[in-house]
Amino acid sequence: MSDVKSTGGSSSYYDIDLWSMLMHKQVQLKFGDYMRDGLHNEADLCNIAKAAHRIAQLRNGGGKNGTDEIYDLNKIIYFAEERKAYLENSIKIEKT
Repeated sequence: MSDVKSTGGSSSYYDIDLWSMLMHKQVQLKFGDYMRDGLHNEADLCNIAKAAHRIAQLRNGGGKNGTDEIYDLNKIIYFAEERKAYLENSIKIEKT
């Protein structure tokens, strides 16, 4: 596995090969499908998941060219703080 230069379009580092216990075969999951169906396209959660996935790819010799684990950890922290602020603000609005 090697790192992939991002072109702004679909990137192979977001393709996930999984073993399906149900189908008893290897299947490929597109990360976009997971974000739409599993995370319901919630932007903060999608960005956190993408950054975590890139970290896992980097640790296995792949990932996004030009980034490192600190870069993606900073993204996770940023989007987690954004999500937390949104939720805290929503709670304040509900109480008024």
